[in-house]
Amino acid sequence: MDLKQQLGDYAPLTRDDWTQRERENLLVVVGFLQTLRSMDFDRLEAEYGDHPYVQHNVTMETGVAGVANEGRKTASRFPDFAIEAKRVFVDGDYVIIQSHMTAKVAHRGNDRAGMNVMDVWQVSDGKIVEHWDTIQPLDFVGRLFSLILGGAVRNSNGVF
Repeated sequence: MDLKQQLGDYAPLTRDDWTQRERENLLVVVGFLQTLRSMDFDRLEAEYGDHPYVQHNVTMETGVAGVANEGRKTASRFPDFAIEAKRVFVDGDYVIIQSHMTAKVAHRGNDRAGMNVMDVWQVSDGKIVEHWDTIQPLDFVGRLFSLILGGAVRNSNGVF
């Protein structure tokens, strides 16, 4: 399978001037995200559970298990939840993806609904070692989604 096939819908967002290592780092993150988007949380834990994955979103548990746990909760509350990548940046060990997250099918493609998300992953030796994000609700549903997730602090890794 060539790189474009492996990247799926992320392929049009790539740049030709990225190094081989940057492309490999992107593939690690895209594989993680494609598994997350498929809502196969058991597979996510099986395939990525050995990644160090320090979580800097303090409202989530640290580690891949924390992502899977939040994914399960989100999928049960919002079965039409979707993430659409809008921009991809890669700089060495850092992969940055801007996405549009929506909770309803009707909101997909509507940039006034859902949430604007900027994720930053650090990849080292083919493993995700750290993750940061910023989330901007775009409408009432997005703000409600943020409130439902709650503001409890679930890790002590800090936001920076």
